[in-house]
Amino acid sequence: MVTPVRSERRRSSSEAEIWKALGFLLLLAVALYVVIYHRPARLPVSRVTSSPDVTEGAKSLSSSAYFAEFRMEREKLYQKQISMIQEMLARSDLEAGVKQAYHARYLSLVDSMGKELDIEGILKTKGWDALAFVTADSCTVAVWAGDLGSDQVAVIADVVQRVTGLGLDKIAVVPAGDR
Repeated sequence: MVTPVRSERRRSSSEAEIWKALGFLLLLAVALYVVIYHRPARLPVSRVTSSPDVTEGAKSLSSSAYFAEFRMEREKLYQKQISMIQEMLARSDLEAGVKQAYHARYLSLVDSMGKELDIEGILKTKGWDALAFVTADSCTVAVWAGDLGSDQVAVIADVVQRVTGLGLDKIAVVPAGDR
């Protein structure tokens, strides 16, 4: 009779390890997605604009459509992450340290979501359609604008700094399209 209890403990332990691994892989996938698709292009302008398919697609895509679609996808991803974290927190067989780590991740995720929403809302009232990407130690804001003057970048950075508390060296403002 001792054997079934041990195998059940092993199974619970291995399930917990699988969930941890899946959570880690999901977070890694999100981080890679943001790094690959949401960082400023480092290619020379001539190489970026040389493809007619890319430029035609960008011309036909409005900021409101693109940003709205992106916000919906981001919201879905956040809800999946929150759901997974809540499932893990509801488990009674997790060690206190693991549960504490999931709780900290939950609070961090909710905090980032709130800051992104605040930044985007404030910038919208100032006339910019923007997407904010907030982490614990940095923030990138993509603004739908052809060119941003230094005074406009300063206003945007000031909003981000007030909302996040980050230093200016941790804030990036990136123009994302034509106005």
